[in-house]
Amino acid sequence: MAKDSAHGSVLVFDYFFASFLSDPDPGFRKLRESLAKLGEPFIFGFPDGKLAEFLSQRGLRLTEDLDNVEENRRYARRSNGTVVSERPGPSRICQAVTP
Repeated sequence: MAKDSAHGSVLVFDYFFASFLSDPDPGFRKLRESLAKLGEPFIFGFPDGKLAEFLSQRGLRLTEDLDNVEENRRYARRSNGTVVSERPGPSRICQAVTP
């Protein structure tokens, strides 16, 4: 992807770490099972703690990595501070650029 993108292109996406795929937490297990029944199973998670390295190997530079708490604080609030919605769980959101 990086080789086909213009210099400075920005990619933003949400993701899970690989450990989520086998986390025994009942809520996480239920989420995985529910999505699998809908034909959308989780099949990939980024290597735990190695997102920057993973992206770098693919020609991208990680510029921001937010956990769900920070994501909710920044993006799920109205201008008066009230909550619009909150993303629960282990999902994260990141931004990467092509150097």
